[in-house]
Amino acid sequence: MLVNNFTPPLVQRNELPRWAVSRKKDIFFHLCESLKTISDTVPLAPRILRDIIDRSMPKLFDNKAKMVSFVECMLGLDTDRMGDLIGATLLAKVVDLLTELDVNITWEDIIQGEHNKGIFEMELEDLNEDEDGLGQAGTKVLFGGNACAEKLDSLMVVVCEHLKSCAERGYLDKEFDILKAIFRASVLRVHRSKFCQFIMFYACSLDPKICGLEFAFFLTEIFLNKEEDPISRMSAVSYVGSYLSRARFISADTVLAILKKIVDWCDEYCVLQNRGTTANPNHQIFYGACQAVMYVLCFRLRSIMDYPNLKAQLFQLSFGFILNHRLEPLKV
Repeated sequence: MLVNNFTPPLVQRNELPRWAVSRKKDIFFHLCESLKTISDTVPLAPRILRDIIDRSMPKLFDNKAKMVSFVECMLGLDTDRMGDLIGATLLAKVVDLLTELDVNITWEDIIQGEHNKGIFEMELEDLNEDEDGLGQAGTKVLFGGNACAEKLDSLMVVVCEHLKSCAERGYLDKEFDILKAIFRASVLRVHRSKFCQFIMFYACSLDPKICGLEFAFFLTEIFLNKEEDPISRMSAVSYVGSYLSRARFISADTVLAILKKIVDWCDEYCVLQNRGTTANPNHQIFYGACQAVMYVLCFRLRSIMDYPNLKAQLFQLSFGFILNHRLEPLKV
């Protein structure tokens, strides 16, 4: 019964009733407090609650107001003891819903006239200028009329606000570890995902020195690990290229350190190709790595060149050998 009240009755179109809008915070607070009290009283309650929430999760074609209301209340449970018991499951369910919406959005649904603004109205480079914008207007995705796009837009705002709340309460490190595992399991290998990764990027922006660096090296290690499957490696290097290009909060020396790892791998790959010892005839991972390197250089070259020591290190990398190799990465 309590979970049924995660969404108000008679939600029509994409709007909540007026009385629900004005009382939403109070209703959500009392719902969450009631469920936490039951959890403290009945040890098995969180497991039962997890199963009930799983069965009650919004579906792809539910209206936006119902989705937003349900997810807001779900994430309200991700605190204290309740969060320790079922927080990872709740967050995983939310990310699965975001991913399902994401893959149902085509590029034609995105307003092409706004492509120069990037995926968000405010790129991650601008975080230092307006931190409070993200999580609200700053996370508005530039979509057209696609219903899935509008739902994803609203839900990403809810998740970003939840992450910001975690950071303010000192829980971000634990939430980030959970989110990173979810990203690894549910997002990394999804071929048509275009926007869900920005939840991770935003979480990193809230703690650049720890989460920001950890995520960059996390992706890099997946790419470099020969035991990983090719799809995961290609996705990881694409994501790290996108991340380093957008995230101004990642320092130039860190960007260069990761670039060096990728370029050194490409150099070694070219050497092995010359010897005829490469196992992949399509060279897809190599081409993906080269594209990531070029992408990062397009956006971060100037910041690297501002430091003479980093500039000298950059010039020592074997770009010429790689780009002029007979695999011709610039022509792919």
